[in-house]
Amino acid sequence: MEVQQMSEKQRARARALHPRRNLRYMEQDCDMTLAEGLKEYYTQIDNLITEDNTSPEVAKLFHYHDTVHVLFGCDTSIGGETLADTWSIAGTDVTLRGYMEYLKLDEVKELLNGLSTWEAFWLMARSLPLMPKAWWRARKMSKKWPFRDNEQYANVPLSHLRREFNINVIHLDK
Repeated sequence: MEVQQMSEKQRARARALHPRRNLRYMEQDCDMTLAEGLKEYYTQIDNLITEDNTSPEVAKLFHYHDTVHVLFGCDTSIGGETLADTWSIAGTDVTLRGYMEYLKLDEVKELLNGLSTWEAFWLMARSLPLMPKAWWRARKMSKKWPFRDNEQYANVPLSHLRREFNINVIHLDK
């Protein structure tokens, strides 16, 4: 069986749906607070799931996930999502069962709706090498991030949080 590769047209479509970004919150020594980083995330990234377009319960789960994106410096490209998922499981106090509650949401499945099954699989497979790097860095953290109960950190600069938890941002372009 011959393995097909994505065409340039398919790769371009995937990048358009889930582009890589370079936002301030993604810098290791960012002086923005967690709340400011979340504000940048919500204002710079389109089509996010919030209370404006889903139930409060689903929006809350997405908010926890979005907080991981900001704290760990991940964008919403496929690679950034792979990192955010890995950081969530390895670097926070959420259990695998608890995180599966999020991954099973119809809204999560719809995020990949613009891609064919083959395109989604190909992009995910290309992101797999990022997982051990995030897993290794999560093991070096001084303590796990509280996935759900982290409101007390909203006004703390990201650089301070990253030092306190010993988080080292992984840059996709390096």
